[in-house]
Amino acid sequence: MYFKLFFDNLMKYLTTSVLFFSLTMSVLGSSIEDKKVVLQQDETPAISEPIKGKWTLDGQFQVLLDHSYSLNWKGASYPHIGLATMNRMSLKFEKGKLAWENNLAVDLGFKCSFLPNVDPITKTKNRFEKTVDKIDFNSKFGYLAKGYWFYSGLFTWNTQMLKGYDYQADTMILSSAFMTKGTMTLSLGMDYKRKMWSWYISPLSATFIYKIHPDFRNRLEFGVDSGKWCYPTLGAMTSLVFNADVHPKINLFAKLELKMDYRGEFKQMRNVDASFEMKWLFSVTDWLAISLNAALLYDYDDKFDVYDANGVPTGEKVDHLQFRENIGISLGYKFSIPKAK
Repeated sequence: MYFKLFFDNLMKYLTTSVLFFSLTMSVLGSSIEDKKVVLQQDETPAISEPIKGKWTLDGQFQVLLDHSYSLNWKGASYPHIGLATMNRMSLKFEKGKLAWENNLAVDLGFKCSFLPNVDPITKTKNRFEKTVDKIDFNSKFGYLAKGYWFYSGLFTWNTQMLKGYDYQADTMILSSAFMTKGTMTLSLGMDYKRKMWSWYISPLSATFIYKIHPDFRNRLEFGVDSGKWCYPTLGAMTSLVFNADVHPKINLFAKLELKMDYRGEFKQMRNVDASFEMKWLFSVTDWLAISLNAALLYDYDDKFDVYDANGVPTGEKVDHLQFRENIGISLGYKFSIPKAK
């Protein structure tokens, strides 16, 4: 039954994809024929110079003194002082119809919480824990099809650097580690690129979910069965990215990503994994700014323990919409090679 459902939906998406690509190729083919006719009419075609590739490197580094609030984000909410570093680098290459873009984001932050009572774990009224920990790398290669559309292939890799813990009652439970959870995605699709935003659509996307830490090996976590360290999925994905200076002193970055597993529960929207992040940067000087960051995440495979009124686990696990935000003053540095004109 599940195989038939998977096969029927796979054929549906592949058929749609083939029709879409066929239509695109027919339009592109007619355009090429028109260009051939024009060239034949020109008795002395101009000899063009070889096209040179262009590399650009951009980076942004921030140290943020912040206040954070979290809901269902593997942590509690207390008055605190936090310190975080948020770093972005982008390497791009363009040559003729080819475009290759690589982006790396590394975030790491901690906070010292001030508790109303003595913490049974630390035996003090203070608690030191992570607020953000993320490694996000993606590489996208495209070949111009027509207008602003590119035939594209995308590779992404996401995980965290350090161990994360759940603080429940008087217990500190390991909830994450390097490549636990970790995801790697390979996909093929079309990319619509403009100066300030881009839209990527893929009907064929393979995602691999990892949990390599030995403490998680014999547990069902992140959708990976007990005794296994990897769970492969096949589905579709789309992502919409906006990054621009909406004002000479204000930069906005926003990213929405949706993924669907062909083997999932098609009758339920909960089968769609969604993530959204938004970052506002208000520059005061070249090195001082006010930063506002927010993130929403829903992953059906991320389960949370359910506790009774006494703080005792009931054995039931449920999925949640996860939310995180922080706002604060940041010290930063931006560069671009070659420098933007």
